[in-house]
Parts: sequence; C-alpha cells; structure tokens
Amino acid sequence: TDLEISNNIITNIIAGNGVSLEFYNAEDESKTISVTDNTIDAVSRDGIYAYLNASTYSGDFSDPSIQFDISNNTISNAGNDGIEASMDYYVVAHGTISDNTITDPDASGIYVYVDDSNMIDLSIENNTVTNPADAGVYMFAYGYNTIDIALANNTISGGGDGVQLYVSDYSNTIRASLTDNTITGSAGEGVSAGITDSYYNAFQLEMAGNTVTGHDGHGVELLNTYSTYNNLIADIHHNVISDNEGDGINIDNSYGAFSGDFNGNTITGNTEDGVHVENTDDMGFYLDLTHNTIKNNSDGYTATT
Repeated sequence: TDLEISNNIITNIIAGNGVSLEFYNAEDESKTISVTDNTIDAVSRDGIYAYLNASTYSGDFSDPSIQFDISNNTISNAGNDGIEASMDYYVVAHGTISDNTITDPDASGIYVYVDDSNMIDLSIENNTVTNPADAGVYMFAYGYNTIDIALANNTISGGGDGVQLYVSDYSNTIRASLTDNTITGSAGEGVSAGITDSYYNAFQLEMAGNTVTGHDGHGVELLNTYSTYNNLIADIHHNVISDNEGDGINIDNSYGAFSGDFNGNTITGNTEDGVHVENTDDMGFYLDLTHNTIKNNSDGYTATT
C-alpha cells in the first residue's frame, strides 16, 4: 500500500474534511490507497474526500493505475458528504467502498463524481447510510467515461433520496448493478437512475433482490429524457417494491431508446401505479413485463404516449 490511513479518531474539524486526499498526474506510477477503520465525527465538510486526476491513460480495467479501498470507517455528522470519491481526466481506477457506517451527513452518504474520459470499476457494498440530507448513494458521470459500478448489500434509510445514478454530457458507457440492497423511507425516490442530458450515452442497469419501500416519491424511477441518441436498458427482477407514495416503477422515456425486462418482482401497496410509463411511442421502446406480482396499487400498469 502506498498510502494507508487507519485506526484514527478525527473529530470537531471546523474548516475542512476529516480525511482529504488529492492525487494529480496519477498515471506516473501505480498507486494503492487505503482508508480504513477510522472514526470521524463533526467535520465541517466531507468525512473522507478523495480526488484522483491523471493526464493520459495508463492501464486498463485489468491493470488500473489507481486502486483505492475505503472501508470499515464510522462517519457521523459530516457537514457535506460522508464519503466523496471524485475522478477527473483519464483516471483508470478500481475502487472499493465497503462496510462503512455513515450517519446524518448534510449532503450524500456516498458521492461519486466522474468527469471527463475515465475508466472506473467501483464496488459499493455492505455500507449502512442513515438520514443523509441528499442521497444515500449518488453517482454523477459527466463526459466520455466507462464505468462499472456495483452496489450490493447496502442498507440505506431516511434522508432525501435512496440511490441516484445519473449520466450527463457526451458518450458515457455505464454498467450499474444493484443487488440485495435495502433502501427505505426517504423523502424522495428509492432508486433514480438514467440519462438526463446530452448525446451518445449508453446506460445499462440491473436490479435484483432489492427491497425498496416507504419512499415519498417513486420506488424506482428510470429516466431517458434528453436525446434520441441515448440508450437505456433496465433488467429489474425479483425485487420487492412496496408502500411508496408514487409509482412502484416509473419510466420517463421522453427521448431515446428504452429496453426493459421486468420479471419476478413484487410491486404492492404503492399510492400511485404499480408500473407507469411515459412516452411509449418514442424511438425504440420495448418492455417485457412478466411473472410479477402487482397488487394493491392505484393501477397495475399504465402508459402514456
């Protein structure tokens, strides 16, 4: 490990982050970063902040230039995000954010920002995020990135939103999986994902074995709302999506192509529809809705053109 920060108690930081790491020209040599087993409380900005920057590509997914591990930290009362990982300009990285306990951050529990021509492989697993002011987990990708992101076995409760995964600007390729997460009781959407701006983006989402309940908005919201040159694929199977104030699953396909395979889900007790689709007549819309249990919603399935 090139840098290890572990087993520290960091409290009452009045003008900054609990742990702040900034790496520039990261392609010069491979780096391994570990931030583990720290207790961080009452910091004015992020609990843990990591910024990674490079100037040329170095390596690929099988041989990343940066590997980072942020795990087993207890973070409470952060003035901004609990954990922020920002990757900017030609970074090739493999990262793990796991087994952290994050309580009452003033922004998101875990915030991932990827900007401009990066290749990122990221696992977010076994974290507990409670009462974030914004989202439990929030990823935003902006411009020419290739990202594999996997969320597994996280418990996210309360706060503004559960999980938000968004793409903007040109030519991003995103593969996102959510597996066996419990996402409950936010003031917004349980899971909101998709393409919100620009052109030539491909977003592939898989959700399996998740429990998404008790949100003031939709249980799951899928967005393809900017250009016919974008493509959103969603494989949603064997989830429990229940007791949300909006729809169980809401699809806004204002622009672009959409392909969905929804099977084996239990979608019950939502105030609005079990599954609702807007703009089914746009380019390349396809939905296979089979073997689901959809009951005790306002309507089972509705669509508008």
